[in-house]
Amino acid sequence: MVRVMIVLLLLGSAYLGWNYSQQKETLARYEAAIAPDGPIEEEIYSTQIAAHKFSQLQGLAGSQLKKIGDSSESSIFTQVQEVAQLPEVSMGGFSVSKPSRKSNREGFTDMIYRIEHLDTKEAVQRDRLANFFFKLERSHRSMKVTGVEVKLADRAKPTEIPADLWDVEFEVTIREEAEKRR
Repeated sequence: MVRVMIVLLLLGSAYLGWNYSQQKETLARYEAAIAPDGPIEEEIYSTQIAAHKFSQLQGLAGSQLKKIGDSSESSIFTQVQEVAQLPEVSMGGFSVSKPSRKSNREGFTDMIYRIEHLDTKEAVQRDRLANFFFKLERSHRSMKVTGVEVKLADRAKPTEIPADLWDVEFEVTIREEAEKRR
């Protein structure tokens, strides 16, 4: 009986030793995760940056809508912002200038709006630009993107291939019948 008890105690001790080493490894993994510059801290930091950027864009959009009021720029601003926030575009905030009028044909007036990024440091990839322009023209039947200025966002050395990041400013033209504009 004593021998059986000794064997059971040895088996129990072996199990407790193995369990202790497993718990120690798990604890070490958790401590590494919450350590300074660990993965959890990096995730928290990226989430805070994304939330801050979202609140800034939300505030800018709200202030722009209040600033523009109920004029025709308001509807253009709203359409540009709606297209810019689509998942396949996601380009951030824009500012819309006062329109310049141009009589192109008899009975028609062209309203030209200059549109640029609110954040001058924000750069966009070419595929997002193409999606943006396509969806913008598709959102309004008489709206056309008529002038585009695209510049490299980052300067690269002559021996390096630049990143596919671009700054963009563009013009949108809306052709309306002259009778509608009074």
